[in-house]
Amino acid sequence: MNILLNKQSCQKINACKEINSGDYILKKYPKDSPNEKLCQFFQEKKLLNEEVIKNNKYYLSRERALMFDKYGKDMFELNKNFEIKFLIPISFLDRHSLTPEAREKMVDWMVEVFSVNISEPGTLELAVHIMDAYIFNTEKTLKVSDIHLIGLASIYLASKMEEKVPMRLTHVVTNLGKNTFTKDEIIEMEKDIVKTIEFDFFTAGNYDYLMVFFYDLKVNNAHLLNKYDSNSIVDKYMNFCIFLSKLVLYNHEFVTYRTSLVSLAILSLGFDFLKENDLIKNTDLRHLFRDWIFYLMNEMKYDPDAVRYMYQRIYELYKFDIEEPQKALEESDGKNCDEITNLCKLYHEYML
Repeated sequence: MNILLNKQSCQKINACKEINSGDYILKKYPKDSPNEKLCQFFQEKKLLNEEVIKNNKYYLSRERALMFDKYGKDMFELNKNFEIKFLIPISFLDRHSLTPEAREKMVDWMVEVFSVNISEPGTLELAVHIMDAYIFNTEKTLKVSDIHLIGLASIYLASKMEEKVPMRLTHVVTNLGKNTFTKDEIIEMEKDIVKTIEFDFFTAGNYDYLMVFFYDLKVNNAHLLNKYDSNSIVDKYMNFCIFLSKLVLYNHEFVTYRTSLVSLAILSLGFDFLKENDLIKNTDLRHLFRDWIFYLMNEMKYDPDAVRYMYQRIYELYKFDIEEPQKALEESDGKNCDEITNLCKLYHEYML
């Protein structure tokens, strides 16, 4: 894959031409577009159509759009504060009898649970974070056999924090846990998690950053995206980046990096994927995406080498899954495996 962040392109950040800030993120509205016109534009283009949500597509709902519209800048600043607070050392599994493979299996199962229950990707990220934060902070020495109960309680907590209609405890016990654990056992583990992490549930995940980035891309570049008739390409771009954000949950090493850095690498990798597969036909649109990513890196003051390293790390770990998802899906024969079968199914549904 032709990497966006090669040495020559990285140099463009420091020598970047002056960009019209009205065309890019971190501005509440385009300079010449009042809020009412924006709402009318989104209604006409059906970008926020509730029917799309019913079809399990990861588009922004009208409620979330209004939330970003009013609080987008504050949410972006809050994300930057949260991501520093909740960084976890890469060695957080070492003092336990837990292996990275056991954690990976649990994350894969979580992906299946939330895909079947049609939950938001942010709920999945929060559940994984709660599990990791508990493993890191608990004074107990955990065994592999403990992770199933921890994962169930983390799913239950994340559902109550993020979903409008949270999972019922009976559903968690019967359908998810297959009656392996009782209600009392899950409630006790829930109490232990809450006490251990001291009610600090919220974090700034990759999904949180990606939603802020893409909403601002759509709003502040609405006139250009409409001109290039590129809304479907933006949606594919966003869905693929969400797919990548789920991929990085599988590897425990990413808990030690700032999610804003990982998110920028995901944006770059997603752009290169679309470009290499000739999904961006319009040259001007390709330049818009490229300049937008460079602008983000410059605005967030990241060293291009750091973003490039993260880009290459994600690509090296998941090259097979990114470039040959259909092959991975066929080889798994539709069954669960220790790798990312469930994500391959999602990828096949949303991207191909």
